[in-house]
Amino acid sequence: YQRRRRRAQHCAPAPGAVSLAELLASRADPPQLEIDCDSIALLPYSSGTTGLPKGVMLTHRQLVTVGRQLVRALSVDDHDVTLAVAPWFHILGFTAELLVPLMAGATIVTTPRFDPDSFLALIDRYQVTYLAGPPPLASLLAYDPRVLDHDLSHLELFGSGGARLAPGTHEALVS
Repeated sequence: YQRRRRRAQHCAPAPGAVSLAELLASRADPPQLEIDCDSIALLPYSSGTTGLPKGVMLTHRQLVTVGRQLVRALSVDDHDVTLAVAPWFHILGFTAELLVPLMAGATIVTTPRFDPDSFLALIDRYQVTYLAGPPPLASLLAYDPRVLDHDLSHLELFGSGGARLAPGTHEALVS
């Protein structure tokens, strides 16, 4: 109780802050903003696979462009559902699991942490149509016997990123 109480006090709204509930209930027109398309919008950090980790400066123009390209290339629309398992601070999670579905009007199902059993249950329950994730996630879908306990027939697309996907895993996913 004490811990929860302290957390609630720590998370008190800042002066002048508007809660999400108030924002959603508002009938006011959204503020008109001018954004410089070439200004930095996102600063994700690389993992340092080929050197030291570094910030990657991405502009509004770059994010909108890649979002539009992916929505079109993947044919994502408002009928699609994705399950966000990669963290949104990672570029795969941000682009494929947040930016693309938001731009397409798709549904995003979130989970606080990855667990194989709940992952498979959520795909089944929410009839997830596309996923993005690293090769180990592809391996789980291709080889784990627990997959057979779930209806994943609505899953149309799996996008792999972050590392090389073994050809055998790709073939197992397709079959």
